[in-house]
Amino acid sequence: MSILILGYFLNLHFIKYMIIDILVPAYNEAASLPELIDRIIVSISLAQSDSGILDKSLDFDYKIYIGDNYSSDNTLEVVQMLQSKYPGKIYLVQNHRNYGYEHSAWNLFRLSRGNAAVHILSDLEDPPELVGELIVGWLLRDVSIDSIFASKLTNKTELYFYQFFRRLFYLLSRIFLRIKLPVGYHGVGIYSDFVIKDAVWLFSRSSLNIRSCLVSCSDSFASIHYKKMLRKHGKSSLNFRRNAAIAVESIFKQDRSYHTLIAIMCIFSFIFFLFCTIFALFNQILFKVYPSGTLTLSTIIGAFAITTSLSIYLLSSQISSIPKTRRTLKVRYTIK
Repeated sequence: MSILILGYFLNLHFIKYMIIDILVPAYNEAASLPELIDRIIVSISLAQSDSGILDKSLDFDYKIYIGDNYSSDNTLEVVQMLQSKYPGKIYLVQNHRNYGYEHSAWNLFRLSRGNAAVHILSDLEDPPELVGELIVGWLLRDVSIDSIFASKLTNKTELYFYQFFRRLFYLLSRIFLRIKLPVGYHGVGIYSDFVIKDAVWLFSRSSLNIRSCLVSCSDSFASIHYKKMLRKHGKSSLNFRRNAAIAVESIFKQDRSYHTLIAIMCIFSFIFFLFCTIFALFNQILFKVYPSGTLTLSTIIGAFAITTSLSIYLLSSQISSIPKTRRTLKVRYTIK
């Protein structure tokens, strides 16, 4: 009888206190991590007080997992300092080499054991206060909602050229991959444990990136919007030339990644557009041929549009006919 009573109270305890994991992939972010973690913990404390006031059954505990992707700065020492500052709350997942963002983030999701997990980047471009907002939203959500995505608002000072291609990116993702990525969403959000399990499985057996897997595995979701902040320390680790090279290489490896479709389409169209522009200027400067400005501009725009359409059609038909390849994922790491 005593065992049954003890089991009853233990069961109530586990129902009452949910565990929410905070997943923070980091690479050379020693300067950003102290402010990031401090602001995350403040936002979580506010979320705990809000949820406790609303309903005692919404109480939760949390763990913060920082995934160090083999940083070359003193990120390790900074995380150890934060562990001593917040004992029992911060865990370091130290990769044995640099596996890239996708595999590093996938490894954090794979290690998550909570009822839900929040994913946020460590560069402070995404406000850390989002963590508390996402947690409160998830606790008060309708039971049918699996995930809550955080999407960046369009920056009005940004050039229309970049806004156009960003929207084109999400549009093509919906058309060719049938994945409804919310505009401005790049992985920040909160996800239920079963969504994470399905996304981890899908990521290891397809060539989709982690955010596409999370969206694909969410049957129903809600969205919140936020304004992107300016990076305070260092510079972005994203490298356009490296990503373009990977996209080109994936064509020859028959990788069914939509990064290939978008990157090759944009690169090929841009090169053709540049060629037409140089050709028109060459005629005007050297041969003193001055065609009508409207005609020249119309020709260049028409060539750009035709080339883009053809590249979309050819690449999409080729990539869609290639069977999905299975990744070999062996991320070696140490948890401290």
